[in-house]
This record gives sequence, C-alpha cells and structure tokens, in this order.
Amino acid sequence: MIKAAVIGNPIKHSRSPLIHNFWLEKFNVDGSYEPIKAENNKEFEKTVTRLVDDGYSGFNVTIPYKELAHKICDEYIDIGHISHYPSDLKAANTVKIQNGKLIGYNTDFFGFYKTIKSPLNAFNKNIIILGAGGASRSIAFGLANLKKYFWDSSSEPILTILNRNEDKAKTLIDDIYRSNLTTKKMNEKLKLVSGNFDDIYERIKGCNYIINTTPIGMSEENAQMPFDINCLKDGLTIKGNNIMKVYDIIYNPLETVFLKEAEKMLLLTHNGLGMLIWQAAVAFNIFFLDSDIENFEDKYLKKFNEINPELYAKLKREIG
Repeated sequence: MIKAAVIGNPIKHSRSPLIHNFWLEKFNVDGSYEPIKAENNKEFEKTVTRLVDDGYSGFNVTIPYKELAHKICDEYIDIGHISHYPSDLKAANTVKIQNGKLIGYNTDFFGFYKTIKSPLNAFNKNIIILGAGGASRSIAFGLANLKKYFWDSSSEPILTILNRNEDKAKTLIDDIYRSNLTTKKMNEKLKLVSGNFDDIYERIKGCNYIINTTPIGMSEENAQMPFDINCLKDGLTIKGNNIMKVYDIIYNPLETVFLKEAEKMLLLTHNGLGMLIWQAAVAFNIFFLDSDIENFEDKYLKKFNEINPELYAKLKREIG
C-alpha cells in the first residue's frame, strides 16, 4: 500500500484527505492518505522523521509549516508552472520521500492559475495580494515570473503585496527581485510594491484583481478584514462599472465575509476550492501515480477533468 499524509495546525479543516481518497478510488490505487496535526515546529520535524521511517511516499504541508518544510528538504523541483519553485521561494507544500531524501515541490501556483487564468488574462494588470506567508509567496513568485507576455497588455503593470507586518512583504519582494537576477523571467515593466494593510485605500485605486492569502475568514472569531471592505468600490472601473475581481484562497467556509461583501458590490469572486483541488492533483500524481511530473498535463489532466466535477459537488456538500 502507498501511504501519504497532510501535516498542519490546525488540520481539522483540511479536505485533502477527502480529495486524495476520492482519487485513490477513481484511479484504482491501493493507497491511503491521512491528516496529521503537529502542534509546533519540533513536532512537525518528528512527524516527518516518522513518515520517512514508516515508508511513506510523501506528504503535503499546510498552515503554518510550508516555510519550515522548505528548510528541511534536501532538494527542490522547479518545472514551469506545475511546480514553480525558484530557489528564493522558500515554501514547500508537497514533499516526496525518495530513498530517504526529502524532495520539495510547490504546486500552489498551479492550483491558483489553473482556476483563474482566463479572468486574469483580461484588462490591465494591477494586482494586490493580501498576506506574505507561504501561499502568498507561491502566488507572488508565480505571477511575477509568468511568461513576459502576461504583463505586456499593461503599460504600467503593478503587483502589490500588503501585509500586517510590512517588513515581511518587503522581504518577499526582495526575494522575487533576487530570484529574477538568475531566472530573468520578470517583465521589465513590472513594478513590485510592498505595504501594510492601511495602504490598501491608496493602492486599491485602479486595481483589477485582489487576492486574499491570509487565514482571515477561516473562523467566525477571525472573520473581519483589517480594513474597510467598502474600499473595494474604488477598484478598476471601465465605463463607470467596477470590474475588479476578488479571490480568497480560503475554501472553508466557501464564502468568507470578504467574498460576501464583494458580491454585494456585484464584483466577480472566486473561493479557494479550485486552487485546493488542482494543487492537490499534482501532489496526488507525485505520491501515487508518477513522481515525474513533466508529463502530468499530457498523461493525467484529461482524467482529472473528467472526474473533478463529481469531486467539486462532493466537497461543496461536505463543507456546506
């Protein structure tokens, strides 16, 4: 039997076990996938050691251990948008255990981009990311390093990262610029901007996409954004209509307060369910099908496209 797991804290909210066990049945794979709670960094590392000793194929990583997972990996796989992992990303969400070594992947950007690439390709590019943690790093690096033509339709493309602690946002931007010294993938016109949440009132003007990567909204106790949501009305307008799109990577609940308020303003919204499913599809491939992901889209994407509508419906019923 092939064994894999997801490690995090909290872990009760995770739907990764449901997703992977659904696919295990559909692909007729003899395997198992379980959730594991690690209370702290030390327990996380102990858990990883146990999984290696017990012959696990690998594990996924969720809040708050993606950056720690990066630190303990022996090597990293960077294959285009499927596992976008430049050296300065410093966040792993998928780890393959192979011959005792830990091989890090990051499939978050694939999940994000697979879900919204059509809406993103429209209009000028002025994008705000809220948060500077592991998921934010994946999305920010991915957007900044997309093929240069992505940003070409805009004369002044801007990618803004806002965080409660502005220093962390600045560090992320510095890491992207440093990575570009090697990759040379960034569009020369792209401007990267950092700030704290109070800066949103100025930065929202002309913005056409805002992405929440923070855990705000996962619980009723932590549901309100740290700024007046009504400022979204100042987003990009064309012929008097606000066409800004609002994305929240949270999938449980399916509609956060952030998304509900955006919908009241008649803005197009996305929750994180699609990102969850598609980043997991690559991880499933790595753990249970074929650790060589270069051919993932050619070999397995059609099958996933066929069975995933049933999975979407199952998840929506489960989450409620």
